[in-house]
Amino acid sequence: FQAMPPFVRMVPSEYATIQSAINAAGPGDTILVAQGDYVENLNFLGKPLTLISEAGRDLTTIRPANPLNDIIVIDQAQNCVISGFTIRDVNHPASVGIECIDCELTIRNNLFTNNREAAVWIRDGGSVVAENNEFRANISGGDAATLLCRGYSRAVVIGNVFRDNVSSWAGGGIHFSSGEYAEVVRNLVLRNGGGTDVGGGIFVSGVDTALIVNNTIDSNAAN
Repeated sequence: FQAMPPFVRMVPSEYATIQSAINAAGPGDTILVAQGDYVENLNFLGKPLTLISEAGRDLTTIRPANPLNDIIVIDQAQNCVISGFTIRDVNHPASVGIECIDCELTIRNNLFTNNREAAVWIRDGGSVVAENNEFRANISGGDAATLLCRGYSRAVVIGNVFRDNVSSWAGGGIHFSSGEYAEVVRNLVLRNGGGTDVGGGIFVSGVDTALIVNNTIDSNAAN
């Protein structure tokens, strides 16, 4: 038996929706998305995939068809990449922009905005590299409005912008709790708010190893 080589699957020229391309994809495939506004809730179905836009985040948006559910779910998949999208408008206190469950994910060159809960939630042993993203004007009724990492997970956060986000609890910008490893380097964390008396910009608690260096953290506030 010889494994099939990875394919590039084009949306919408070959597949009408992103999810239909994911359904057809094999391990290691790339889903290449043309510019446009895509109204879908996506599930990677446990597949290691690269989801990337042709035209970049300013011209390619993913919004939820059902705003009460997660926009993107990645569960027990390794070597996943999401790059070049605006991910916005999730609107339920139990839902998030991207939920990474025991998976390995790189998010790069994305904009997360106008999400009601965490823009990205890494949990249950998940691992994320977040690089050159912008998290702007997200609001959470619980923990972090932007990047929430817990459940013995790992996160490497490099060169991102976190600004004007608000959470009702700790870590309006970034929240790490009960994690294995957190690395936060060369980020701008600006004008974020936390509802408690700790961590308006960044909240870290119960993490085995945390490295926070060479960031600009300014004008954040907690009640």
